[in-house]
Amino acid sequence: MGFADLQDLVQESDGSLVSTGFHPRADLISDRARPPRRWCWLVFTTASRGEGATLPRLLVGQGGSPAIAPILLGPVSRAAPPLLLRLPDHVSSLQLLPGNAPGPTNIAGVRITEVGKLRLLATLMLEDPRAAWRAYRATPSFAHFKTKLIETRQARQLSTGGPDWLHVYASGEHPGAITFDGGTSFAIVLDAAGARAANLDAAMASLMAQTYPRWQLVVRSPADPAAVDVLRQWTARSSAISVLGSRAARKPSSNAIESDEADYILFMDADTVLEPHALARFAAAAAAEDADMVYGDGILTEQDGRYIALNALPVFSHESYLRSPRQFGPIVLRGAVLPTTDGRDLWVRTDDVAMILGALEHRLRIVHVPDVLFRSWPAHRAAASQHRVAEAAAHLRRLGYADAVVAPAGNGDVFAVRRHARHDGKVLAIVPTKNRRALLETCVASLGATTRTGQVDIVIVDHESTEADTLAYLDQVSRSGVKVLRHGGPFNYSTLNNAAVSRFGGGYPFYLFLNNDIEAETEGWLDAMLDLVLQPDVGVVGATLLYPDRRIQHAGVVVGMVGAAEHAYRFARLDDYLHLRQGPHLTRQYSAVTGACMLVSAAAFSAVGGFDEKLAVGFNDIDLCLRIGATGHRILQCAEAVLVHHESASRGKSHDGRDPHPDDTRLFYDRHARILEEGDPFFSPLLDPTDALFVPRPLVSRQSHLRLRAIVHDAPLQRL
Repeated sequence: MGFADLQDLVQESDGSLVSTGFHPRADLISDRARPPRRWCWLVFTTASRGEGATLPRLLVGQGGSPAIAPILLGPVSRAAPPLLLRLPDHVSSLQLLPGNAPGPTNIAGVRITEVGKLRLLATLMLEDPRAAWRAYRATPSFAHFKTKLIETRQARQLSTGGPDWLHVYASGEHPGAITFDGGTSFAIVLDAAGARAANLDAAMASLMAQTYPRWQLVVRSPADPAAVDVLRQWTARSSAISVLGSRAARKPSSNAIESDEADYILFMDADTVLEPHALARFAAAAAAEDADMVYGDGILTEQDGRYIALNALPVFSHESYLRSPRQFGPIVLRGAVLPTTDGRDLWVRTDDVAMILGALEHRLRIVHVPDVLFRSWPAHRAAASQHRVAEAAAHLRRLGYADAVVAPAGNGDVFAVRRHARHDGKVLAIVPTKNRRALLETCVASLGATTRTGQVDIVIVDHESTEADTLAYLDQVSRSGVKVLRHGGPFNYSTLNNAAVSRFGGGYPFYLFLNNDIEAETEGWLDAMLDLVLQPDVGVVGATLLYPDRRIQHAGVVVGMVGAAEHAYRFARLDDYLHLRQGPHLTRQYSAVTGACMLVSAAAFSAVGGFDEKLAVGFNDIDLCLRIGATGHRILQCAEAVLVHHESASRGKSHDGRDPHPDDTRLFYDRHARILEEGDPFFSPLLDPTDALFVPRPLVSRQSHLRLRAIVHDAPLQRL
């Protein structure tokens, strides 16, 4: 399609459109007799100058009828897939609105092509077979399936489209209109020590734009002369700002809040900007929940403001903060929980991570505000990272882990943590099986090859194997120290595992429940899991499981995702997330993990009576985790333990859309109705529960999921 009647637009020699005003628009002229209509694919041609931050829209005219609202088209990108549009049956004109500010748009052309419904369905099924299969299973008829498949594709355009998603999200309520009328006062500590001038200027501007007025600011002075000049300009405008140099802070004027009078301290970096309503949200949450600590969600952007990812957080987890403190963004702490010495506040002079880790050594009421309250970019400062590594190690030593080691990992915003130099906890590995010698032999051999001598004893629970080679193998390994337990009757995963624990579990502090189609490839995975489960308040530890093609099969379980429960990040690749502050590369807390490779504290297992044998096939592992979690134990997913899972190779799966275990499903829904209704606390309400890849929830507005989530954090128990 061609451009005509350009307004506030010019077309450069390379074909790209450049906006010259604040209301750019151009008519789209079809080379056919009429404009396209109904179902269409839209593809942008981009200019050679590279990626742009353009957020275009399409205005559709319908003759005598009013124009429909502009259609969001997503950020212009060479790599972006075609956009699926449903235009009206009668279209009289199409107008492109490439943005709302002067500058290059990176748009050089637009192609809109009509597509028939059958061809459209075939394309969508080939484009995302997993989504097609999920839609098929969730719908009762072909007509419903067709609708669901199209809706899913359109929703993903918004959910993955960054700026588009932000536009819809913010439409619920303008952040500048969100206020709070309360007496809560804040002292804000802005760490500008390594800040660039532009970043510091943006951070300061965001503070001055806050809708909540009761705050004062202490800035740790930057080293960059340009940043110092920026700071000097801002301090001249406001008496609520003081600057902490190398020796002492210049106190604010008398009309500012004194530090010892501030109710809460907010820590933020200079590479972060607050949304205008951030302090109002923090103040309201602190007042409503009598919180000791408050945090919210954010957006990760490029330096130029382009969207990278939504940083939507779960309820607070000590393990997650320890390994990736920057994922939490600005954090608010009650002043009374921060340490003091000689009557002087330490919070203005000490690194924020050190202050927060110190506070986490006590009982705290921590509140999560599920709202986008900040934007930051992945600026990595090596000196700050090394300092925070040292603070995290010191924190663990104060908790009794004298041999704790913390080191930078991945992109530097994530830390590798080990609490124990060596641990001698004996593990009983329990492997149910039936026939399929090759699978079982690979599993058992890989256990021996990747664990320390004497670290693991193995029990194979044989459920009525009949194949001669399998029976011969069981006889062979039974003579080499592997225990074999024969068990008959209808298949019941829970019964098989409980029987092994009852017969052989005495004297073992930990049980490793393992599918016979698991293969361990590298050493150290069990040590990493043991390092976590040795904490007295940890009941279960799961592992990262990969398909043979290296895609993720399991990185934790989210209850209520894609039905009753789903594996986190299923079908993704680990490398896709290494540049982010959260993802499958980060050890974190979940509500549950899969029993395909699950290390369980024997004490926690016994306390809940083991697996529930009413759940014969499905959800028995998730149910076990939820019951152990209800006793106060944490369920952790160990990112450092990576194994291969040849999923369900030994028992098969249902591929006809039917539930393979309807009785188990019904019992699970009845027993765990509350978490299914309220949502998994370790999954953000801003994320899409129909997608395992942790993408933003489509068409969610700012107000629709704003329900505070509070937990009581107990000081992590010392090592026994």
